[in-house]
Amino acid sequence: MSDIKKPCPFCGDSCISCQLDGIQGMKWGSVVCGNCGARGPDVRTNYDASENAPWHADALEKWNLRVDTTP
Repeated sequence: MSDIKKPCPFCGDSCISCQLDGIQGMKWGSVVCGNCGARGPDVRTNYDASENAPWHADALEKWNLRVDTTP
């Protein structure tokens, strides 16, 4: 995943992946920090669980567009 522009806001790690929401099955997905488990905003997946699903780009965009409030 080379489109990650921001590390995790909680632990600073950049081990980020796109994952489906385990509670609602394949309807929602988000970017998840592999170190501390922080999740980005949910995006609709259109039930596409493939490795290169279009929703991955949407989730990464939301992750990268967040406002950092730390000094």
